Amino acid sequence: MESKDTIIMPDQPVTMGQLLQLFSQLNTNKPPPPPSETSTSTTTISIPTFSISEKLTHQNYTMWSRLMQLALSGRDRLNHIIADPPPQTDQEYSQWTRRDSVVISWIIESIHPDLVNQFIDFPIAKTLWKGIETVYSSGGDGLQIFDLTVKANKIEQRTDTLEKYYSNLITLWKEIDRRQPNPMKDPEDKVIYNQLTQKNRLYQFLAGVNETFDKERRDLLLQDPLPTAEEAYAFIRREIMRRGIMKKEPSSEVDSSGSGGVFAVRGRSKKSYRKNDDRSHLQCTHCGGMRHTKSECFKLVGYPDWWPDTRKKGAKMAGQLSDQPRSGRAAVVSSTKSDENMAAMVKYSKEDEGNREKQKSEKMGRRK
Repeated sequence: MESKDTIIMPDQPVTMGQLLQLFSQLNTNKPPPPPSETSTSTTTISIPTFSISEKLTHQNYTMWSRLMQLALSGRDRLNHIIADPPPQTDQEYSQWTRRDSVVISWIIESIHPDLVNQFIDFPIAKTLWKGIETVYSSGGDGLQIFDLTVKANKIEQRTDTLEKYYSNLITLWKEIDRRQPNPMKDPEDKVIYNQLTQKNRLYQFLAGVNETFDKERRDLLLQDPLPTAEEAYAFIRREIMRRGIMKKEPSSEVDSSGSGGVFAVRGRSKKSYRKNDDRSHLQCTHCGGMRHTKSECFKLVGYPDWWPDTRKKGAKMAGQLSDQPRSGRAAVVSSTKSDENMAAMVKYSKEDEGNREKQKSEKMGRRK
């Protein structure tokens, strides 16, 4: 006797309708899932990985606690260390307990192994957090606040970069704020208190920067309203970058023509000509002058605009005298010596003229 579920006959072709009927019966006769696979996922808690860059030691509580708060807040578990647990009669208490156990495991894993034993027995995350704070936080200790304030007032940049100097100040300021938070209650009073604090920190920052930024310091203190310490830091940092760019720019005083290495470029200041180069060992073979060569001699390449007209004329005449042909050994005569020779020649010329007048007078007297 054939089964009632048998549809396909051995001696007959299978039609599309029979196939569809077969698939329908397979879906209908599918056994239900076992009870263990029912919707229990709503109560399943997955434990994500948790890691911060610092493990709690005797010296780094401030940084560690801040990193832990950020990490817990990012996982929506910050309330486990700052809020009280729900009552045990609450229907969510069981799930809260499981989540709190996860937070405790995160905190324990972030403590140095040498310190774990003293914190392993706390029942909930909030009491564990409070216990760590009691042991390693100085709280509002007046001595600690005094020491931090003295350090903030005395710190200076010196050989540090501006970034490192400002980072050190920020660390001290954050320690002070944690131990001495804003005590005001009224919102307006809180704003005034914060403004006064920012002004004092601006003075601390500017007092410690190097003297090379005196101009920037004055400009910042003359602003109304005064900038914050952060704005002052950004202002001086931009100035440092500007100076670095200016140092890299090529000098416009260098002769780019390459003709004989001419040093004396028109328009160049006399101050930069003498200050930037050690030329005491040079001597010109044309005029005999010091501190330059023949290819740089003003008598050959021209005089700059800052050269006095009187000196131009005198040097020109001396150059003309020195250019006259000479017999025998060639002598190197300085421009100063040439001026003296020129003056002597004028003197001798006047004396010769006087002698000629005297002789003429004597002849006239003899004739009479």
